[in-house]
Amino acid sequence: MTRRVTAGALTLLAFALFAAPASATHNPGHGPNKDLLSGAGSVVLPTPFGNFNVALEVDAVSKPNGKVTGTFTANISGVIIINVSGRVTCLTVQGNQTVLGGEIQQSDVPQFAPIGSGVIAMGVDNGVPNGSPVDSALALPVAQVYTTCPPPTFAGSPLVQGDFTSHDGF
Repeated sequence: MTRRVTAGALTLLAFALFAAPASATHNPGHGPNKDLLSGAGSVVLPTPFGNFNVALEVDAVSKPNGKVTGTFTANISGVIIINVSGRVTCLTVQGNQTVLGGEIQQSDVPQFAPIGSGVIAMGVDNGVPNGSPVDSALALPVAQVYTTCPPPTFAGSPLVQGDFTSHDGF
């Protein structure tokens, strides 16, 4: 029984680990010729083991030459508390949809979030957070670290607090 609970918790924590880093308040039209994503927010992820509260922060820039710079942090609390951070390795903003890839460089529970593993996140920016629909996002841990982001394909979970700002510069 303990092994099943541990395996289930690991799986759910993997999904909770990166539940919303890519949501954003889109800045359409004018601005610099680079994709941007910046801000902080949180989501509540219900699981059979109780709710996980996931607080996120990201600051990333993708320049026309393909160079990406930036960082992310995620603080997950629920049955277990996990704090991770890392560097952003790819970023694409297409209209109001965002895709972000990253590499975990710090983890206080490396059994659940191994250092050197990747994350891929997708979100939809629904504008200023003053009504419905709110921004949404989903992210998953992955074994590989993406250096080129795939196209966005999924909206994810709604933010319950916070604001992200994105800009489609290309």
